[in-house]
Amino acid sequence: MNSSGKGPERLLAKWLSFFFIAAFLTVSLSCSSSEEKKTKHLTRAQEYEERQEYSKAVIEYKNVIQIDPQDAAAHHALGKIYLKLKKGQEAFRSFLRTTELDPDNLDAQVSLGNIYLLTKKTDEARKKAELILTEEPGRIDGLLLMAGVQIQEKKIQEAIKTLDKAVSLDPSEVKVRMARGRVFTVAKQYERPKPNTRNVWKSNLSRLHYGSSSHSCTLGWDALMMPRGSSRSSLLTLRQSTPPLIYLDAFMRASANGSKPKPPTKRR
Repeated sequence: MNSSGKGPERLLAKWLSFFFIAAFLTVSLSCSSSEEKKTKHLTRAQEYEERQEYSKAVIEYKNVIQIDPQDAAAHHALGKIYLKLKKGQEAFRSFLRTTELDPDNLDAQVSLGNIYLLTKKTDEARKKAELILTEEPGRIDGLLLMAGVQIQEKKIQEAIKTLDKAVSLDPSEVKVRMARGRVFTVAKQYERPKPNTRNVWKSNLSRLHYGSSSHSCTLGWDALMMPRGSSRSSLLTLRQSTPPLIYLDAFMRASANGSKPKPPTKRR
């Protein structure tokens, strides 16, 4: 009786072993295949991004996310591409998803905060600025975001102090000095030129060829504070102003005239 019962049990055990092995191999091969596909799509996305073929890059990043919806880096990269394509709502959703998956991604937190600022969700923007500066008190784009919040709150003197802190942390940062000059313009406070700075003023202005009325008028008296011998490359970075500066400039304009913020216009 016992020997006759062992035959079916052994047969069942063999079939179960075969089933689990087959299932394991199937899952392993599937995972390997998915990872390979994800890597290919990611590589293509980065190549398209480098060639500035942003619409194609969007498709590839979406393919990456379809394979791995939890990939925070892919969501963040997609958000930055959407910004370049001037698709604000899509960028917002991508940055929001990034911060949900990876709250420590401060770059995404800054981008999200700037969008809140642009859409006048001041309280939300402040939360982001405070979060960023709690983690990194000396982060320049975090300080710019906070200054933008303070301007919307009509706390101009606090904004000036915030930008003063940014200048003290990085005196050569051109975009901070531009923002600071704009705040002084809004506050109608103009610093008198310091002695022996006329030549610095002329030297700096002679190298400013931005093609943008916004940039040329934003520098103001604060250009006098530019370090002597500032390189042409550091000044030309104004052409590629980062989002925080653009938003800050727009909101300072709005604070001054009560209108809705508009992006800077370029001369032709």
